[in-house]
Amino acid sequence: MSLQLKYLQWVSVLTAMAYSLFVASNIGLVFLSFILLFVSAISIGLRVYFGDHRDILLLKLVCEADRDSALVLRDIISGVSRNV
Repeated sequence: MSLQLKYLQWVSVLTAMAYSLFVASNIGLVFLSFILLFVSAISIGLRVYFGDHRDILLLKLVCEADRDSALVLRDIISGVSRNV
């Protein structure tokens, strides 16, 4: 593994850990936590793309699309149940 890919891997791990700690501590660092999570996701995506693991990138995109569709379905169901 090249040095750049290893760097991206550790950046993603450390930022995800810091995000988890900030959220768990509940000290009001929501914006900073979001930035850390965003940096972690971007570094994971770059590592997957440049490391020729495009199948994992496709899996990540499919999972995100599935999560979004599940949220929309949840909103539709909760909207129907509120009108009843």
